[in-house]
Amino acid sequence: MQRLCNAWSPRLSTAPSQWIRSYAQAADGVTKPSTRVIASIILQRSPVILPKLTPMERYYYAYKDEIDRREAAPFPTEFNFKKGTLGERDWKLREEAHKELQKQGWQALLERDPIVSGSPWPVTVAELQSGGEANLAQANATAIPTKADTAALAPRETEADCAKDSKSLERALAQTLYLLVKKPRDQHTWQFPQGGVEGDELLHEAAYRELREECGDEMNVWIMGRGPVGHYSYDYPAEHAQHIKAAQAKVFFVKGFIYAGQARVDNEEVVDFAWVTKDEISTYVDPQYWEAVKDLL
Repeated sequence: MQRLCNAWSPRLSTAPSQWIRSYAQAADGVTKPSTRVIASIILQRSPVILPKLTPMERYYYAYKDEIDRREAAPFPTEFNFKKGTLGERDWKLREEAHKELQKQGWQALLERDPIVSGSPWPVTVAELQSGGEANLAQANATAIPTKADTAALAPRETEADCAKDSKSLERALAQTLYLLVKKPRDQHTWQFPQGGVEGDELLHEAAYRELREECGDEMNVWIMGRGPVGHYSYDYPAEHAQHIKAAQAKVFFVKGFIYAGQARVDNEEVVDFAWVTKDEISTYVDPQYWEAVKDLL
């Protein structure tokens, strides 16, 4: 097995370079108008938090929670709580309130479930201290937790969301963000970081090099695999084709993930950048470019 791996590894490492150079010449050896091979990276930041539950999902999880509760074995209070303690009173009051809700039917029970309502079960600190029985009407009116009773949850919308700061990675936490860069030209300004493949570079090597050249080396990036996830071609304008000695470009996209850091553009090849969601990409790039990349995201 070791001999087989050693025999194949040189061929695997040199195949991509031969494959790339094949675009400049036809299979029969006749030279045709050259094609410039470009490597581009679709750099993304994965979601940080779970997406917000839809009403249907909230009711589903509340229903499942109630089914699990009813099918569970009886809870041994004498084993888990010392008699007369606040913990025992807390549990008893919650059970009494829950039984009151069960009498009103599934609809009332599910609507009052913490998963659906966002509030805890109807038990207050005052009821715990007095030791009185839970009253459903009073509990529903006083069930909103205070800062003294519960820990405050961080908001789903951050300051970057409120400020609409497209350069911040602390926005759209429940969605994937993609890095777009702006080129200093009049047309086709926004795109993913990209650049021409040099020498015997592999596609993922060229894409990573261009990312560092255009956006700096302050990002901790992982390239997902060595092969491209897609490509598209376009023709150069006549004056530009003469300058770079290529009639068309073929752009190969590789995917990458950012784990830390931030982009720092060089203000030469790239003058601006933005972290955008999939829905926002179409508002930045040209329609032709969007049609080419939308299914790769």
